[in-house]
Amino acid sequence: MECENTISLENIRQKARESDQAFRLKKRSIARDDRRLHLDDVVAKLKVPSTEEFSKLASQLKKQKSLETLQRIRLGLSNSQENIAIFLKTQGALYSLTGCLTSHDASLAREAACTLVNLALGNEKQCLEVCQRAGVYIILHMSNNNPDLQDPCAWCIGNLCGTHVSVCKLLMTQGVEGRLVSLLDSYSPHVLQSAAHALLHYLSTVPERIKHVCEPNIVRKLISALSLGGTVAEVAWCLFVLSTCRDVCGLLVDQGIIKAAFTIMEQLINEQNVNVCALTAIVRVVLNCVGAVPGTAVQVCYRSEQFVRVIKALLYSPHSHLRSESIHLLANVVNSASEESLTGKCIVDDLSLRERLESAVRSALAARFVTGPPDTSNFHGII
Repeated sequence: MECENTISLENIRQKARESDQAFRLKKRSIARDDRRLHLDDVVAKLKVPSTEEFSKLASQLKKQKSLETLQRIRLGLSNSQENIAIFLKTQGALYSLTGCLTSHDASLAREAACTLVNLALGNEKQCLEVCQRAGVYIILHMSNNNPDLQDPCAWCIGNLCGTHVSVCKLLMTQGVEGRLVSLLDSYSPHVLQSAAHALLHYLSTVPERIKHVCEPNIVRKLISALSLGGTVAEVAWCLFVLSTCRDVCGLLVDQGIIKAAFTIMEQLINEQNVNVCALTAIVRVVLNCVGAVPGTAVQVCYRSEQFVRVIKALLYSPHSHLRSESIHLLANVVNSASEESLTGKCIVDDLSLRERLESAVRSALAARFVTGPPDTSNFHGII
């Protein structure tokens, strides 16, 4: 009986605490919102404008270059491809937007850059028009000392580049490569992330430029950036694009990609929410380097314990494409190391890979036949 009374009393106390907490939160919200004199206006501004409203806003921008107008235009551009066409057809709208980008008002300039990010989501013809009329200014502002402006400008370049060869070639003549490379020195993770995003889409679209862009210092900067948590996916995919060029693979290996890749892979597989996108890219980078550069497989084998831990985790991954690609990586490492030299064969034997990984390989192969071939078509969709 005493036990029941204790439980009942504790329930009452808990309910009282919860009620008091809810009341305090309500009072705090009322006090906070009471100070927001224009709260209703802010909520109204966040509503996506209709097609008619958007057309009026685009025309209005020529006379009223305000933060509110730009914010609503940005929302409209993100909501509809039709609005992108309307904006570009509105006489003087893009010219006015470029004027906002070059404004001395930092908030207005940033909002203009963010608006251009969404405007760059159009088709190739539309992106080419944006590039012809505003590309030089976007590239120029990437050298601005303000990271809040560099970030959206670089992201805008990435959106403009996406699969648009004509746009990339025009951007190249406008000096985009040098500006993007200089952003890799940024202390801001967001700027670094946007620069990697832009380089990824630029080099994916015009892969013939990979050799021209890649220099030891650039590769070194990208490899170092892998250790920055928020940027790892974009940087990893950028490194993957570089690794598709056999000549660049040697440069990647020389600059320490194997050590960096296995270090970051071990970190990723131990996280509660695994960054599958980043992990996929890094596995592919190592796979390409092992296949392209003699001696790399032996270098991977020298990482013995770490190599086994990472491969085993990948083989047991719930993601079918990671299991499949880890099997390819394991096969390439074993075959390449065994063929390269007597030393390589000894290393493979010393690792006792059969005994240590046979169960994981069997599990991955069995799962592959059950679930069917992997679908990795969306892994480049970063925009």
